[in-house]
Amino acid sequence: MKWWEREAREETSYRELVYEAWADWQAAMNYFETVKDPELVDFAIYDLEAARRKYMYMLGQVRKDEAGKAVPLAVPEAPAAEAVSAGSQQA
Repeated sequence: MKWWEREAREETSYRELVYEAWADWQAAMNYFETVKDPELVDFAIYDLEAARRKYMYMLGQVRKDEAGKAVPLAVPEAPAAEAVSAGSQQA
C-alpha cells in the first residue's frame, strides 16, 4: 500500500505504519541484493536508504506515542482539542 492510499483510510495505527515501512525496507534490501544492471545500482542504493530512514522515523514515532508525547502522523481530520486532551488523560 502506498502512502497516499493510507491517507484515505480513517484509522491507521503507528504500529501498522511501522510494519509497512519495515516491509518496504525489506523489499528495498532484496532489490539491492538482486539488481544486476550497473545503471540501477544507484537507484537501489537511494531506495534502500530512503526506506531505512522512513522505518527509523516511524519507529521513533511509535516510541514517542507509547511515551504519550507524539502528535498523530497523517490524520484526515484533526480531532477537537477537547477530545485530544480527554484522550491523553484516559491513557
